[in-house]
Order: sequence, then structure tokens, then C-alpha cells
Amino acid sequence: MLHFFTLLSSQPLQTTEYVSPGKLSQNGPELPVPLASHCFVKLNSTTGMIVGGISHSGRTNRTWFFDLGTKTWTSGPDLIVPRWQHACGSVSLRTTLIPGKNIEFGEPVVVVAGGWDSTFKSLKSTEVWSPIIGKWVRGPDFPAPISLSEIVTTSGSASMFLIGGRDDNGFIYKLDCSLPLNSWTWEKLEQTLKTPRDDFVAMMVPSNVTNCQETTASNPEPATSTIPTTISTTTITTTTTATTLVVTESEEGIETRQQSALATGIALHLPYSC
Repeated sequence: MLHFFTLLSSQPLQTTEYVSPGKLSQNGPELPVPLASHCFVKLNSTTGMIVGGISHSGRTNRTWFFDLGTKTWTSGPDLIVPRWQHACGSVSLRTTLIPGKNIEFGEPVVVVAGGWDSTFKSLKSTEVWSPIIGKWVRGPDFPAPISLSEIVTTSGSASMFLIGGRDDNGFIYKLDCSLPLNSWTWEKLEQTLKTPRDDFVAMMVPSNVTNCQETTASNPEPATSTIPTTISTTTITTTTTATTLVVTESEEGIETRQQSALATGIALHLPYSC
């Protein structure tokens, strides 16, 4: 499977690369503008979306769609608030997002949370977009300003989990996107990261590579929030420590634990097959 990655740097870059297992990386199509500190979400099997970031002219509210088939970029709807170092995630669900706007299963809903403004001040605002709406609308404010965090989603679930971030003390929050938008709220879970961190990478991996069933949770107290989904895992890797944090979602709730990493700073992108 061919994976598409945009390059991030302290200086905005316009280059991209294609990375495929067992092969050397290849140059991809240039970004519409030099960009850094943005986020990228998958909308469907052929389309992705870049949201916000910082360019040579400063923080931006621009978004772009990327078509894997034609390898072309097209402009998307502008964010309400320009932001960078924010988190974003996408889920596919069936719900009445706002009155008169029914989301059918398979249509993406994108959430952007927090980030920095032009003065490096963290934001607590969130924004929501879906093709059925056609523009960004206000989402539920985060409980406190947040930046340099990560959002992960689980296959077949309408929930998002925002993990860690600057000045967040390793907290984990859940957002149930199956409800109407005016009922959305960020739920702080009892579980926390064992090691608070920011500016990290998060992704889903199969539970059979984590030994989740054989490891004792770092938080012995049972979760009060139950999540009726199949077992899945999220792995977070930092480039400064040789540990991998595993967040397991199951019918019993969410647990966090640490394992030794295969290599410092290496994150494996594995197909979700749980």
C-alpha cells in the first residue's frame, strides 16, 4: 500500500514524498504553498485533506484536498480561525449533525481542535466540517487551551480521543461524534498518560502486536466510561524516549500502559485488522 506523507519542518517546505514499504521514498507533488505545523486527515480511500498550518506569510486558515488518483490539490473551505500546531481527526458516521443536515454512513466528519494563534498562545476553540455542511462551523470548546496534541479514532467508532498536548498533564479526552453537534462535549477520562508529552505522533495498530491482554494497566482503577466497540489500540511514539505508550479501547473502557519500543523515534504504520 502506498502511503502519502507531507513533510514538516521548522521552516515551511513545499515538497512531499511517497513512502512505500520496502522501497525508497519518491518525490510527490508539491504542496500549493510552503507549509509546516499543519495536519492531514484521510477523508476516504482516494482523498485526503490538509488543514491550516504556517506558511512564509504566517499562520493560515487555508485547507486543501488531495486526490490520490489525479495527484492534484484543490482548495478547500477556509477555517474560521487560522491555526497551527493543532490536532485533527476524521470519522465516518450516520447522524443528524445539524438540523436539516443528515450525515450518511461513509461521509467524513472532520474535527480540528486547539493549536496556536500568531502569538504562540494556545487555543481552546474547535471547528467541524463535513461535505454535507460545506463549510467549517463552531464545535464544542475544549475545556482549556490546548496545542501540540494528537487526535486518534478507532475503526467503526464515532468517537475521537484527544491525547496529551502542551500544559495538558497527559490527559485523555473523548468526543462522541454520533450525537447532534449541539450535544457534543469533550469528556475527560479517568485514565491519563503515564508520561505527559506534547508534539508526538499517534496512530492505530493491531492489538496483536502490543501484547495488550498480557500487560497490567498503569491505572488500576476501573474506567467509569465504557465504550461498546471491539478491542483496538493506539500507539504513541516520542523521539526523545525509547518507550511506546499503548492506549487500549475495549468494552471495559480505556487503559494505558507502557512497553519497550523497538527503536527510539520509529513509528510503524500497520494495517488495522482487529
